[in-house]
Amino acid sequence: MDEAIEDIDVPGYRMVARRDRTDGRKGGGVALFCKREVRSVVHIHTSGDAERIWCLLHGDLGPVRIGVWYRAPDAAPAEISTLIDELSDTSSGVTGTILLGDMNIHHSSWLRFSSGCSAEGQALRNICDDAGLLQKVREPMRNQYLLDLVLTDLSDTLRVEVLPAITDHKLVMCRLRIATPIYHAVTRYVWDYKQARWDGLIQAFANSDWQYLASGSVDTAVETFTRHVLNTSRAFIPYRRLRERKSTHPWITPACEAAVRKKIATEGCPHYEDECRRCSAVLSAAYTHYMRRVRDRLANLPRGSKAWWKWNRVLLNKSRKTACVPPLRTNAGQWVLDAKGKADLFAQTFASKSMLPSGPAGDVIGEPDQHMSCFLVLRLRWTARILKDIREDSATGPDGLPGRILKRCYSVLGVPITKLARRMLHEGVWPRAWRVHWLVPLYKHGSVHNAGKYRGIHLTTVLSKTVERVIGMQLVSFFRRSNAYGSSQWAYRPGHSCRDLVTLLVAKWILAFHAALKVCIFLSDISGAFDRVSVEILLKKCRRAGVSSVMLSFLESFLAPRTASVIVDGEMSAPFALEDTVFQGTVFGPPLWNTFFADESEVTATTGTYESKFADDLNHFRVFPCSVDNDAIIAEMTTWQAAVHQWGSANRVEFDASKERFVILHKRHGQGDDFRLLGSWIDVCLSMGPNISKIIARARPKVTALLRTRPFYTTTGMITQYKAHVLCILELNTGSFYHATTSVLEPLDNVQESFIRQLGLTRCQAFLDHNLAPLCVRRDIAMLGLIFRSVSGQAHTDLAALFGPAPPTEHYHRTRRAANQHDRQLQEERPGSHPALMQRSVFGLIRVWNRLPHHVVHSTCVSAFQVSLTELVRERCRAQDGNWHLRLSPRRFIP
Repeated sequence: MDEAIEDIDVPGYRMVARRDRTDGRKGGGVALFCKREVRSVVHIHTSGDAERIWCLLHGDLGPVRIGVWYRAPDAAPAEISTLIDELSDTSSGVTGTILLGDMNIHHSSWLRFSSGCSAEGQALRNICDDAGLLQKVREPMRNQYLLDLVLTDLSDTLRVEVLPAITDHKLVMCRLRIATPIYHAVTRYVWDYKQARWDGLIQAFANSDWQYLASGSVDTAVETFTRHVLNTSRAFIPYRRLRERKSTHPWITPACEAAVRKKIATEGCPHYEDECRRCSAVLSAAYTHYMRRVRDRLANLPRGSKAWWKWNRVLLNKSRKTACVPPLRTNAGQWVLDAKGKADLFAQTFASKSMLPSGPAGDVIGEPDQHMSCFLVLRLRWTARILKDIREDSATGPDGLPGRILKRCYSVLGVPITKLARRMLHEGVWPRAWRVHWLVPLYKHGSVHNAGKYRGIHLTTVLSKTVERVIGMQLVSFFRRSNAYGSSQWAYRPGHSCRDLVTLLVAKWILAFHAALKVCIFLSDISGAFDRVSVEILLKKCRRAGVSSVMLSFLESFLAPRTASVIVDGEMSAPFALEDTVFQGTVFGPPLWNTFFADESEVTATTGTYESKFADDLNHFRVFPCSVDNDAIIAEMTTWQAAVHQWGSANRVEFDASKERFVILHKRHGQGDDFRLLGSWIDVCLSMGPNISKIIARARPKVTALLRTRPFYTTTGMITQYKAHVLCILELNTGSFYHATTSVLEPLDNVQESFIRQLGLTRCQAFLDHNLAPLCVRRDIAMLGLIFRSVSGQAHTDLAALFGPAPPTEHYHRTRRAANQHDRQLQEERPGSHPALMQRSVFGLIRVWNRLPHHVVHSTCVSAFQVSLTELVRERCRAQDGNWHLRLSPRRFIP
């Protein structure tokens, strides 16, 4: 297009805006059309130095900003830089953004189908990260390159489809679903705790006669006790019927509905566009008023409570759904619309996932190293402490007995509950009333219409979990003393966090790189781990672990088949059987699973591999000389796989083939795709660039959403919200990427730097006034804390083994510097082929550790140690040292 083309006639459409090229060339520019009957699209801005136009599409829930852009391959960088200002200038009142067009940029890690990574591509990527815009096109548009992009923050409602080419580019079809309010009525019975008379209830329980608990069967005693507690509680706590009207858009008021109706009524009239603007203003005012009320409610809640997080999600504009599940589609292609049908479909799906694979069970051979005593004592003080620690907002199970009543009355209910627990243990009976599970479907990923993409959250009674904890103190304590889980299992064990495991593995791989070795890894995962456990084999393994006959009799009853029902929108499915499982939602489930999985380590003990487990995730690795060919390494790795699968067949366990892979780590001769390790993405070169990109992609939209709430918060409040919602993402598994180069880490650090700049703060102000240290400082302090735990004996033994004491030297004590050093010196020098990598890693921090003051390394605990480190950095910052943020960094020693 150029000025000579005065009018473009597209039948059935009208032109909203156009932007011709300014250099006189023909055949370029951009234009935006809409159907003639649509009058809710308004042109708002034309770029001065770029072929870019902006319009507003007024929907029933506010205006959506639409931008159209053509960028020539040789365009000036200013076209991208001015995009920042245009996004800011046109942002007033918009509820979402769509920017699409032929942008002719390359960025291989972001767009995949690109020729390298151009400076323009990186600049646009940074702008999109800052604005929370995601790129939705997923295949090349011209030859092998992806040049036509769709950038949006409406990723949940926008669908992009690539159609056949019409000239030299393929066509892009974007479908935007304009959200409308969905209302859903829910009726339930609730306790009015605000009107509760707790003193009277406690006194009533204190006067109760609990003698009936010793007579009759355990089933009768449990049912009578539950009924007695509920009936007594209703006399002191009001119990009423509540009808709720849940909505996807709770801020919609009758005034909003009236404005929408008026706008629709004027469609086709000359003043329709004015009515669109007035409608948007009414909606915007109602939304602002609602958000202010949410902020006020949030200010009165305890920080970190369940309600605090719930209303935080609202304030940060996170997706809000009603309790209803969307229509589901069966394998036969039929749609299920009613709640009862959905519940039954979920029940069938969940039941099919828990079926054991066919095949005979292998023998469990071996004698226990330690034996558990048959004399098991359950103390009243244990029960009282467990009741006192119950979360008041924990979900109520099938028996209808809330945890809040048990918690508030712990001092008088401890006696009867302890009596019940003793009877169950010594009689070997798990009551019938607690063999019922309610399952609530929770969406995971994929299509929301596929029941297989949900997992069931088990709701069991709070009282049953309390009794499990009382009895389980004896069992879990014995498992830990006897090392029944094995040394390679990290899950569900104190002092064995997944972050420590990732840090340990990456540190070992860095040492292998430094020693010029290859690292070969076998990654595996058990399919339906907790849902598919042979009870027969599990009890044999417990017997071999040394569990007493009294506890085994109880576990046999505990693991007996149960029934479950799925609940959807208040409707309950037909019950189905739960058997051969360790029962999710129970206290005994995790320790029993660890015991069942422990002997897998015996299968690969002779292979010379280092094994690590986290619940059902299984990883093996071994180092090889660089001279060994990759094919030979993979051939040996398949023998590990065969041995693991043989153990699975003997134990009626299936491994998920889609999650099994072989990877070889090496700087030049690595082989395999990026893989996920407990939340971190690892590449074969350990550059950690893909992992950083994924972290940024998760964090940037949250920062954008948080900045939109700035009118509702003070600066201190904004930083508090940032720490709660964003910082935890930026620091996820810090040990996995701490060794990355500065250029790889810089985009991650820029997320926080950009946030504090938009708050009008400097880096020093954020640190000194709001205790928000730069990410590089926080990483240094976190990893030094790991060294402190290792040296002081608080970390896993394998972690502590990474840091050896410094060897004594003959004249070491004669130097002045040595005389001022603390007495916990560690070995610094490690000869190898990658000194820069070692210097950037946690091993480079040893040099920083050896130079810390004596009083810091002898802190009483990790938190006190890290507070002292923070104060060291703060002193440098107050002194206006230009490199204060590098006070604890090993990178300052790199030439």
